[in-house]
Amino acid sequence: MKKFGTMLLGVVLAAVALACFAGCNLQLPSVQDINSLVIYPEQYSITYEIEAKDGTVTTLCKTVDAQGNVYYQNGATEQLYLKNGEQYVLYQKDQNGEFVTLPGSSYVKTYVDEQTKQFSEYAEMSKNQLMPTARKQGEDEVLGRTCDVYVITVGGDKTGVKYSYYVDCATGICLGYESGMSAAGFDLGADGEIFRCTGFVTENVPCLAELVKGE
Repeated sequence: MKKFGTMLLGVVLAAVALACFAGCNLQLPSVQDINSLVIYPEQYSITYEIEAKDGTVTTLCKTVDAQGNVYYQNGATEQLYLKNGEQYVLYQKDQNGEFVTLPGSSYVKTYVDEQTKQFSEYAEMSKNQLMPTARKQGEDEVLGRTCDVYVITVGGDKTGVKYSYYVDCATGICLGYESGMSAAGFDLGADGEIFRCTGFVTENVPCLAELVKGE
C-alpha cells in the first residue's frame, strides 16, 4: 500500500510541530498519549486479511499465548517463537509442513518484535485518530466488537480521498482500514491497500508449544 497508513501520523505531527514553531497554539499529543492508545491483551490471536489494489489478498496473523510464546504468519511464511527462559527459540516449517528448529536459533524479545513489526504497524494504525484532521464518525461493529470509526478526508466530497479507521473500543487496536477515491463525483475505488480483521481472540488461546512435535 502507499505509506499513508503507517507514516501519516508521524508526517502530519511533524508538520504541526513546525507550524507551532511558527506561532500556532496547537498542542501535540505526548509520546505517552500515543503509546497508551493501543493496549494488547495478555494473550491474543488476531488475523487480518489485507487486500492489495490489484485484488491480491494476504493473511497476516499474530498469536501470543499465556506462556508468552509467539506465532506469526505473513502470507505463506509461518514462524513460531517458543520461550526458553528470557529468550525465544525460532521454529519454521520444513518441507513436510512441520515446525522444526535449527541449532543456535535463540533470540531476545526485541528481535521477535522486529520480525513481527508488520503486524504491529497494522494493529496500531488506530493511532492516526490523533491526526488534527481526523474526525470521529460514529460507531460500527467488527466481529461483534464495538469500534469507533475515524475518518480523514483529503480534498472535497466530490473530488478527494477518504481514509477510514475502525478502532476497537476495548483495546484501541485497529480492526479495519478502508480508503476511497472520488473525482467529479465518481467513485474511483480504493486508494491502495485496505484491510479488515477476520479473527480476534483474547481468551483461552491454545498453547503454541503444542504445534511442535515432542514439545
